[in-house]
Amino acid sequence: MTKPTLWVLADDRKSWASVDYVPGHDAFAVEQYGPRRLWDEVEAGYRKWEALGSPDATAPV
Repeated sequence: MTKPTLWVLADDRKSWASVDYVPGHDAFAVEQYGPRRLWDEVEAGYRKWEALGSPDATAPV
């Protein structure tokens, strides 16, 4: 089975994060490097989106 990997790279290319996705699992292997904790930022954004009621990104504002 192929495990897709999501990569997140900062604009300044000094920080990165990678996450291995395994279908059916609730926890995933995450690696982060650099001065910014990019995966922590992704998780914070997701939590905020959930707190706002998971709004549809394609809906008109």
